Amino acid sequence: MKVLLVAQDIAPSLAFELLAAELKSRGHELTVLVGKGKVFPVSLNDVRNAARATDVVVSGLSSSAKLSEPEVAACDEAVKNGKLLGFYGDTYHCHERAREGTQFGPYRKSAKFFFAINETEANDAKSVLENAVRVATGNPTWEDYAFPKFTRAEVRAKYGVADDEILVLAPGIKNPAINFLNWGLLVEALAGLPKKSRIIITTHHGDRTPFAVDPDKGNAPLNIYEDLKKFSSVPVTFLPNNIKTSDVLPGADVILAWNSGSVAVEAAYQRIPIIAISTEIGRRKTYSESNTEKWEPVELGFAIEATGRNLKDKLYIYTGQFEHVNDLKKRQAEVFPKPPEKGAAVKKMADALESLIKK
Repeated sequence: MKVLLVAQDIAPSLAFELLAAELKSRGHELTVLVGKGKVFPVSLNDVRNAARATDVVVSGLSSSAKLSEPEVAACDEAVKNGKLLGFYGDTYHCHERAREGTQFGPYRKSAKFFFAINETEANDAKSVLENAVRVATGNPTWEDYAFPKFTRAEVRAKYGVADDEILVLAPGIKNPAINFLNWGLLVEALAGLPKKSRIIITTHHGDRTPFAVDPDKGNAPLNIYEDLKKFSSVPVTFLPNNIKTSDVLPGADVILAWNSGSVAVEAAYQRIPIIAISTEIGRRKTYSESNTEKWEPVELGFAIEATGRNLKDKLYIYTGQFEHVNDLKKRQAEVFPKPPEKGAAVKKMADALESLIKK
């Protein structure tokens, strides 16, 4: 079987490299054309030639018309030449990018398969990809989240967190204004909890605030965040940005985050409660970037939204003391079922492709 994998965005590109390795191990011939979010490596004409020379085209679903040009070219050539065509949706609602009127709309009825991140996405895609076999394969690049490098006990021992303490992990983002606001609200909320607690903050590599200097003092470090730590009534530990949030996360009792990329997904895979701190500034900033104030983890129910006014109550409820925690973890398991092993997603994809090509 000859298979063409084509994707522009970084997430499906990385997934396709993993899928290619699995298919090659099974003796199939692969052409992998991926952009990894950068300049696409070949011309559109080369993409079309590759599509004509293959048996199966598996396409990503890039988010914009411009970015999806290589994928659209492959889809177009696949349909014209009667090739088996299908899509991979690497995140939530990817199938919406194939609705009528979108860049992938012309190929939605020709698609014979759709690989989705979970059963919900696979079922929801029926209204768009009506002729496709929909397979809940999972996301290959997310699988490592279910198999953390360190245990809860190891993380807590490393940072001196006692068994009876609530550890709140608060990853920073690039924007220091939102960081100050979120972390300040967190300090205020934890000050009123009956149980002992502490905060670990991981800074974002794009946040330049930790590197600020004072020109009046020979460019000595300013330590702008230092007062947050110095005057907090609960212990606060700032970790440098060379320490990965992933390596600290398994030890946390709860994650405080807003619009923090993959952190929420990783926490959900490990069944750690996520509280999305919702502030006026944070929501407006999110809207400026994505034309919506909504955050997918909250919309899908695997994270809990809290404002500054009720953050204390939410922290009290979602630190393992009430049945609400089990309800949240149940939803996390529904959205992100734990794979039985690493590599399970690409094996499901490869199995499905082999099954389809035999029909």
